[in-house]
Amino acid sequence: LLQCIGIGRFMGIRLPVIMSVTFAAVTPMIAIGMNPDIGLLGIFGATIAAGLSPHY
Repeated sequence: LLQCIGIGRFMGIRLPVIMSVTFAAVTPMIAIGMNPDIGLLGIFGATIAAGLSPHY
């Protein structure tokens, strides 16, 4: 929904599109999540960092 509506100038393409999903990241996320030192916090942190990286 945020992709179609958009927020401000930099978030969302504001076009009616269908976003697809890839399962290429599932295996690394499972490997990160299985590490007791990193766990779910590491998965969330990596996801946020990957989402911000194209903007910088």
